[in-house]
Amino acid sequence: MSVTRDSQRMKKNGIDVCTLSIGDTHFTTPLKIQESAKNACSAHTHYGNAQGLEELRSLIATHWYDKKVTNEDICLTPGVKQGIYYLLSLLPGKRVCVLEPAWLGYQAITQLVGKDFIPINRYKPQWLETLRKTPFDILIICTPNNPDGYIFSSEEQELIFKIASEKNAALIVDEIYGKFQYEKSASSFVTYMDKYPSLFLIDGFSKAYAMTGFRLGFIATKNSELLSQCVTMQEHIATCPSTIAQYAAIRFPEVQDEVAQFVMQYEENRNLVADVFPEFAAQKPDGGFYYFVDLQPFGIEQSLAFSHKLLNEFHVAVVPGDAYGEPFHSWIRISFSIDPVELTKGLERLRSALQKIVR
Repeated sequence: MSVTRDSQRMKKNGIDVCTLSIGDTHFTTPLKIQESAKNACSAHTHYGNAQGLEELRSLIATHWYDKKVTNEDICLTPGVKQGIYYLLSLLPGKRVCVLEPAWLGYQAITQLVGKDFIPINRYKPQWLETLRKTPFDILIICTPNNPDGYIFSSEEQELIFKIASEKNAALIVDEIYGKFQYEKSASSFVTYMDKYPSLFLIDGFSKAYAMTGFRLGFIATKNSELLSQCVTMQEHIATCPSTIAQYAAIRFPEVQDEVAQFVMQYEENRNLVADVFPEFAAQKPDGGFYYFVDLQPFGIEQSLAFSHKLLNEFHVAVVPGDAYGEPFHSWIRISFSIDPVELTKGLERLRSALQKIVR
């Protein structure tokens, strides 16, 4: 967000910046959802249920999770971050384990609630064995992952579930990029819901439905006691999720064709990056809309300094890899959730920067 703010400031000053940093779709919110939001402005502008609109929760249970959960297993929240905050605040235990590279919010929220952050580098060959040997009370994973689009295979899902079960640990699975899966795909962790009461799924409308500004996410779990505590906490912190956002989202089952178009466009963008940068083909993501690439082969050791230089001199915004874990100081995240013409321009500038800086 800091990089994006800098790029927006430069744009306001008339500088042509290619923003390959923001984790937001460039698509407009589907019209049916916009219409529903406009109607809500005249009919639904007061307090709502702290757990969220029952009709919307029922639609999520049916259309999102194929009735593997019920509306009572869901709590709508003002964005995914809020749901993670509730869970980390309320779950017992102090040790929070996260597989890196990982979205930096997991560490920040862990620290906010006073728990201990334990990172494990998933790029190490024996990461699953390391996970098995590491003591933790809560495990957070994201699939498809931010920043590298990695999707855990069904075998890996089974092993992760087994390790968490053996430790009697809570498992928080962030599936916010779940709609964006390409050649490799995996089913939602909801398939484990009946087996494990300490499983918590986090998801929302921001990415797939181009609704980041609506701030609407949810928690799904069979742990009724913990979910009830989340609802109580929400009652005191946020009162309820935005009523207007919920009535807007209520039409999400009607816009699946548009979501499919979003996914198709980003799959094309994903392939475009590999066409312009064949060197990045090995890092082609399974899902999501980011490339996470190591610049060491280009002679870049510190991506933070390089990212500043790239923005200020070549007018391209990317996110330095340090944001996703300490071992990734030579990496950058490139977002391809933008118009393909703009994406091509930004990649060509990146190529030029790498050639000039390395020389």
